[in-house]
Amino acid sequence: MTRHGLRCLSVVLLTLSVGTSGTLCAGSPAFTRGDINADLEVDVSDAVYLLGHLFAPIGTTPNPIACADAADVNDDESLDVADAVNLLSYLFIAGPPPAAPFPDCATDPTDTGLLSCDSYPTCGAPPSALADVAHVLRRAGFGPTPTLLEEVAATGVEAYLAGQLDGSVDDAGNTTLDDVMAGLQPYEDIEHLYRSQFALAILSRQQLRETLTDFWENHFNTYIFKIRNHFRNLEGPAGEDIYTSDEGNVIAAYLEATENQLLRDKALGSFHDLLLASATGVPMLIYLDSIQNISADANENYAREVLELHTMGDDNGYNQDDVEELARCFTGWTIARKAPADVGDPLAPTLPVTDDTGEWSFHFDSANHDYDAKTIFEGTFYQIDIPAIDPLIDPDAGLQDGLIVLEWLAKSSTQTAEFISTKLIQKFVNETPPPALLANCIGTWLATEGDMHAVITTILESPEFLGTDHRMTLVKTPFEYMMASVRALNDGSVPASTITDLLPDARNQLSRLGNRPFTWNDPDGYPPFGVDQLGTSHLMERMRFNLEVYFEEGAGYGLDTLLTTRGVDLSSEVEIATAILGMLYPGLTDSIDLELSVDFLSRDVSGSISPLDPTAPDFAERLQQFCAFAVSFPQSFQQ
Repeated sequence: MTRHGLRCLSVVLLTLSVGTSGTLCAGSPAFTRGDINADLEVDVSDAVYLLGHLFAPIGTTPNPIACADAADVNDDESLDVADAVNLLSYLFIAGPPPAAPFPDCATDPTDTGLLSCDSYPTCGAPPSALADVAHVLRRAGFGPTPTLLEEVAATGVEAYLAGQLDGSVDDAGNTTLDDVMAGLQPYEDIEHLYRSQFALAILSRQQLRETLTDFWENHFNTYIFKIRNHFRNLEGPAGEDIYTSDEGNVIAAYLEATENQLLRDKALGSFHDLLLASATGVPMLIYLDSIQNISADANENYAREVLELHTMGDDNGYNQDDVEELARCFTGWTIARKAPADVGDPLAPTLPVTDDTGEWSFHFDSANHDYDAKTIFEGTFYQIDIPAIDPLIDPDAGLQDGLIVLEWLAKSSTQTAEFISTKLIQKFVNETPPPALLANCIGTWLATEGDMHAVITTILESPEFLGTDHRMTLVKTPFEYMMASVRALNDGSVPASTITDLLPDARNQLSRLGNRPFTWNDPDGYPPFGVDQLGTSHLMERMRFNLEVYFEEGAGYGLDTLLTTRGVDLSSEVEIATAILGMLYPGLTDSIDLELSVDFLSRDVSGSISPLDPTAPDFAERLQQFCAFAVSFPQSFQQ
């Protein structure tokens, strides 16, 4: 779908949602009268350009006029030499200025339709520096806020990225986030676990870390309801239920929240630490059936997925024999209840499953391990030979079989370096990774043994990421989109109660879009590309959420304060539209976007033409409605 088509579809869907009417997909763009050559300046070159259009020699191509209204200097609905004369008179002998709109950019107040304005450059476009900042905030986080946009524009994107990468930016003193999180129990309640992810994505200053947490959580996907059902169905030695249904919910929330926090803490650490945290985490051990992997009947599920999905990639340097051999390495990997002091020690003694003083943890069961010799990647230059072990001499040594392979996969495998680097570049730059950047990332990976800080720095400091060639080439996932919508016009003064009220709405919308965290049933995780989750019904769901953010909950957003503190005249539709679009899409709007916005603001909630009046009873409602409309522009779906 073209941008114009998506823009008009967005307008239609949103106006249907809010019940307004009008001609928001029609009309001509805003322009400046007298800017005939459309260079955003009015000077003698415009008169010369018009004369070149009117009096081009026979056999030559006249200068094209894309916006005839701009060339109609005297506004008599015709183009002729009088327009050039009037402009020259204004410029050189203090003659009358061009008719409105002049000198500011706006729509034609006397538009009769006799002349057209098919295209015109964006009026009042923000400085390119703001566009650069917005790009970085969209890609290396969940989008800009008005205040963050201004702050980073002042300090520079290099300083911002450095603070995100080195951890010097933290959430100390982030009272709004603290207030929201204080009301949540993600370690006890599955619903609160969802909400905590939303709150951190929306409010945390560590935007890069939260973006990576979302990435790693999906990369090492586990399904929370399989974890819950395992404990709901768990029986004691006499066949008795160990947990009630509610207790199954609590322990699933606790284990998933614990794993999620590990991924957050290690998001910019070594890939080996990430891989090991996933492989030995109770959620993964249950989800991919490692707890059923015993020497007498090896279960291949984890071995297959750790190669295909977590490290090397699909059919990338291994075969079925390697899956079977690797599964043998992981035999005996299971879970058990352990004393709190022993959690994290796979060789520590276990407690009875009915002992509620114990905590569930990774355990190596030597009785179920295959101690025979194993060969993985046989016949390749990276073949791994694991010798047989005598279990009578050192039964605990069998744990090392799986650990050895995980370490090689994380630190030394070129395939892993290529596969994970590709996914990270697809996340931050383009679905088709630029070859030079991919080569640089692989080189960094192998030189640092999978140091994610180094690899991600390679990406974020690259010309491919910082340049303009790959901007707005990605479509936001539903999760990214909704988090960005809440942040979009939040200048930092939105109260915690407003955010808290929105969190259930985010959960419900993501459920309808099939993108709720922790609930993807298959091990491959949610589709990584937002374009795979975008259709007409999904557009409607996203816009419905925007209405909830800015219309139903808009009273808590202080939109009038947001504008007045930036010197915006609340009685001017043009100023409001220019300011809001500038905050949302620096450098990404055109004159048609501005015209649509001004037209929307010029209508009351019923769709009738009515000048905007900040003292009128319906002003707040109209402003909220416009913000919901603006946040739903086609540009909002891209990053």
